[in-house]
Order: sequence, then structure tokens, then C-alpha cells
Amino acid sequence: MTIVVKAATLNAITTLPASPASFNPFQETQAVRTRTFELYMGFSAPMKINGVSMDMNRIDQTVHLDDTEIWEITNNSDMPHPFHIHDIQFLILTRDGSQPPENESGWKDTVLVMPRETVRIISHFSDFSDPVNPYMFHRHILEHEDSGMMGQFVVI
Repeated sequence: MTIVVKAATLNAITTLPASPASFNPFQETQAVRTRTFELYMGFSAPMKINGVSMDMNRIDQTVHLDDTEIWEITNNSDMPHPFHIHDIQFLILTRDGSQPPENESGWKDTVLVMPRETVRIISHFSDFSDPVNPYMFHRHILEHEDSGMMGQFVVI
């Protein structure tokens, strides 16, 4: 590899803005539905979302194509849970009713839900799926996924 250094760029940006440009493509008033997800984890019991463990033969949620939704994820355990949603990116609205910190202001596909915390997220569902090829939501730690902390959803 060769690196060639040339003259400085004309009109180069030499200072960064004090804060990044703000954006929020989704307003809470656009959400047509709020879904709740409760995460359960016991040391000797199966791990569950909304009281059930993963079943490949069950679709847990049905979302309508082009809907904007709010998902409320509550961690009812004493361990943090990284919660991941396939196919979408989302914005974090609140953590226990408070604004999230600045480092959480951008697009996410996984959110860390702390013990006894509720996180509200908002997203738009623009990709179709069906019961043969559903999307998943799950705890993003392999051993916990394998222990049942997963669910499936379709977008119709």
C-alpha cells in the first residue's frame, strides 16, 4: 500500500459542531399500537418473554406492514438483558420514563434493559414476513436464547 500526502483540502472542516444534528423521524403520535414485552429469568426455571418460552411452531406477535409501533420492554429479573429485534432499527424513547442518555439517541437494533427497568422504543415496520420466515425478538446472549428467551413475529 502507498499513502500519498497532498495539499490540504480547500474549505476543509477543521472543527466539529458542539452537538450533532438532532433528528426524530418518528413521533409517538404516529404509533398505532403499543406492545408490552416482559422478560423473565429464573435460575432453575425456563427463561420467558411474556410468560412463555420459545416455540418454533408459534407466532407470538403480528405486526401490520407500514405501521409505526411502540414496544415497551420490561426486565423483571435481577440481570441486565440485551434485547434484540430482527429486521428493524428503532429509537429509544424512554428508560423508566426518563429520556435516554445522549449516546443512545441514534438508531439501534439492540437495547440493554437493566434489572427492573422498562425501556420504550419506537419503530416503523416496512418489510414483509410470513409464518414460514418470521422475524425474531430475543435476549442477545446465546445461552439465554437457547433457554427460551425468544419470540417470533410476522409483518403482514
